[in-house]
Amino acid sequence: MKRFRFLALLMSAMLIAGAAVSCKDDKDKAKSSEIVASDGSKLSGIVSPDSESDEVELGDYRVTESGTKVYYEEDKTPVELVLAVEKYFKAIAEKDFDAYCEIVQPEYAEVYGDYLEAKNDSIQNSFELQSENCEVQVGGKYKLTRIRIEASEEDLSEGYFEVLEGLMGEGTAQKMKDAADELITIVFFVMVEAEGEEHFLAQESKMIIAKQDGKYFIMA
Repeated sequence: MKRFRFLALLMSAMLIAGAAVSCKDDKDKAKSSEIVASDGSKLSGIVSPDSESDEVELGDYRVTESGTKVYYEEDKTPVELVLAVEKYFKAIAEKDFDAYCEIVQPEYAEVYGDYLEAKNDSIQNSFELQSENCEVQVGGKYKLTRIRIEASEEDLSEGYFEVLEGLMGEGTAQKMKDAADELITIVFFVMVEAEGEEHFLAQESKMIIAKQDGKYFIMA
């Protein structure tokens, strides 16, 4: 965890200086077998960057079928949760509203959609605006390169629901809470490549994940 935060500071300094962090894959070494998620998705064996690689400070990772390098503690974070986060950000990057609808909690989408419709807006318009803002943030179209997920030391779900209630009205959050079998707070980092350079799309941000019916859904 500290290594990733250190690299965030390092990259910021390099970007200010006009430099870019390169990714060296040719010397990475896989040292374990691939794993298969409950939906059949596969991740590579654990890869350890070469000691001379620019990536060594990030530590070991696995690679998803989409080519995203994912960093997480396997004894604390289920691979299915990791893939849910990847699918969410991949949908935003590719402006795939259908994929977005599949990965956000249905109850969240319903409540938020009703709130927006009352304001003559729509959840699809909100999603498209979010996608456009992400492109502006990193300087153009981009693809995911890395995601790191950490288990949060504190449960932020109640505070999150209080914010939603204040925004959308009393009682609106209860439907989301009642539908979830478990609410999980994560800390995450997302890196992307745009115009040939890697950028942070998110640094040490937090998100609430709903687990229900054996699946993981994003509440955002």
